Amino acid sequence: MPTSQKSLRYKLSSKSLKHKSSSGRISKPKQAIQRKKLTISLTHANALHPLNTNPLNESEYFEDICYYMHLMEMQTLGDLALIDSQPELDWRMRSYLIDFLIEVHSHARLRPETLYLAVNIIDRYVSRRVVLKKHYQLVGCAALWIAAKFEDAKHAIPCLSDLVVSCCGIYDESAFIQMESHVLSTLGWVLGHPTAESWLRIYTLALGTDDIQTQHIARCVMELSLYRREFIHIPSSAIAAGSLLLGRTISGRVRRMPDEDEQSVKVAEMLDEFLGEHLDQISEIISAKYAPYYYSRASVVIKEWYLAGKRFYFYSPTMSPSFAHSTPPPTPPFSVDSDHVYSPGSMSSDDDAPLTPYSQPAAIPLVAKENKEQVKQRPSMQTFPSLGISNKAV
Repeated sequence: MPTSQKSLRYKLSSKSLKHKSSSGRISKPKQAIQRKKLTISLTHANALHPLNTNPLNESEYFEDICYYMHLMEMQTLGDLALIDSQPELDWRMRSYLIDFLIEVHSHARLRPETLYLAVNIIDRYVSRRVVLKKHYQLVGCAALWIAAKFEDAKHAIPCLSDLVVSCCGIYDESAFIQMESHVLSTLGWVLGHPTAESWLRIYTLALGTDDIQTQHIARCVMELSLYRREFIHIPSSAIAAGSLLLGRTISGRVRRMPDEDEQSVKVAEMLDEFLGEHLDQISEIISAKYAPYYYSRASVVIKEWYLAGKRFYFYSPTMSPSFAHSTPPPTPPFSVDSDHVYSPGSMSSDDDAPLTPYSQPAAIPLVAKENKEQVKQRPSMQTFPSLGISNKAV
């Protein structure tokens, strides 16, 4: 037999071993049974299939891809009860950590998926290990570093010196390397979490019916879910669908009834409840990030919409349009929290859009500028003071 045929035969035989169990039996029938038992909501499948707008989307494998993504997102969720049992961490610290990660993420111009994967890594790690308060920021930076290596191009990955500077020298380079190794070993090197950004990209690119403002508003409200405890156990596909549903409502676009399943409506109602009743608690980091015109002034549009007393309502096809679009009493006026902590120098003062593989800067001169006097009055965050992080990494 020629050598080429031997090598080909070896490759085929070795590939077939992946579908066999430890006993040598083929496990395809077992996989089929598990797949039949697993109930997965694919409400968007009919609308998205086939994905023939891009040859790389491989429309013939779309159903299998969606099934695998749903399976992985359920296997890679954080455990809310175990996170609550952390002795030194509370949910107030999470807000400061997410603010910090968003600033570092924006400054490094990483892909949007990287931020969501980093937060997922943090949630899964905190669900399995006891994390001290002084190491919380170190875990966050290590998670962002791991996520960047998994999602971003090699030239965009932050180097160790950048991480040391972003933490104001609290930890040395060896601390990041040790924490990276510990996080990966704790998670069993499983990093294939389908992020909410990935699902939102599938929904918007496949349908092609949502304009850029709707997408930006959906991304803004979806990013707010990273701060909230109640979204930890919700699948990322439902968060993306609910954010897109709320984004369509805020932007005044036509809502698609086939997309409004029970989970997406529940997520939209949860986000609407937070924005309608706690508008003054929105992170200023998020507000500043989505205020420029290259993000369609998404944060400004959201605040104006809720300050006008508008709210999200779920309506069925049998509900009268007048009731569906009725307006409740106005919400309390928005007030800015002046005690919010910023990281010095981590956000660029220019008005260029983040250069990611999927976003290009828009040359629009009319962009909301921040008052320089307010910038000077900001308290500098040297060592994460509100969290009590010490000056030593160990």
